[in-house]
Amino acid sequence: MDKLRSAFNKKITKTEKRKTDYLSLNKQIFGNKDQEKEQEDNSKKGSKKKQNKTKKKKRNNKNAVSNKDREVRTVFVGNVPIEVKPAQLRQHFTQFGEIESIRFRSFAQKEGKKKVRNQKDINKEVLDIQNAYIVFKTQEQARRALEMNSKKLFGKHIRVDNATRNNNDEKFTIFIGNIPFDTKEESVRLFFKECGKIEYVRLIREKFSRKGKGIGYVKFNKKKSVRFATGLNGEFFQGRKIRITKSNHQKSQQAINKKKKKRERQNERNKLKKERKYLDKRNEKRNKRKRSFNGSKKSSNNSFKKKRTNKKKNK
Repeated sequence: MDKLRSAFNKKITKTEKRKTDYLSLNKQIFGNKDQEKEQEDNSKKGSKKKQNKTKKKKRNNKNAVSNKDREVRTVFVGNVPIEVKPAQLRQHFTQFGEIESIRFRSFAQKEGKKKVRNQKDINKEVLDIQNAYIVFKTQEQARRALEMNSKKLFGKHIRVDNATRNNNDEKFTIFIGNIPFDTKEESVRLFFKECGKIEYVRLIREKFSRKGKGIGYVKFNKKKSVRFATGLNGEFFQGRKIRITKSNHQKSQQAINKKKKKRERQNERNKLKKERKYLDKRNEKRNKRKRSFNGSKKSSNNSFKKKRTNKKKNK
């Protein structure tokens, strides 16, 4: 039996050697070609990935440039009646240049509606105005369209401003508070009409429901009008004592940012305290276990010693 096993093992080793020799010959003959193909395929894949990355970067850069250019050419139009359509608004603004597009935004949504898709989703009882964004072909045309600011269109004074403008002159603006939630821009204009020329009235509203928050801003054309307007502080407006102060929007933002930083620091400190408490508790548990384990060891050793001494005594 041992002889048969050894012969069988020798045959297996011979066949394995033949296979290895055959594979080595194939590699020597065809291996270089396969390796070259694999290298070519990998290089093609790598080049395609690089090309796709460069294309994506170019697209993103183009989109960013196009968005900036479009923002410069857009004009914000506020206090537009909700019944107005794009064609009606286009008739009044085509005198300044060619218009690319008009979009209406800032609708009062009904409860339970996340988006406004039709006029059925608009709650006209809460707010009967809307905002529009007009995109002109050039920046000069958009600049000329600002002449329409504070003019009366469709029975209301519209607000026309650049869409990119964020910081307004606070020297000519006042802050108004404690006004009813259902107040409208036209009623505020009538209240401050005798103080001077008003550029715009901006009432702060909620994002989706567009309900008023009881505060707003009024911008005048001169500093004198700001003085006259602040003199009306404490007078009754629609059954409430109105609060009028000079606008300090930047200072209020700075105060809000400081409060946010303080809260963040407090949250970090609270997290550290919680982590320390958790670590202290865990260490106490470990120490208790070690003590109990050491005590059990000592007791077992003492019992073992006692048994040995008892055995010796008995002997």
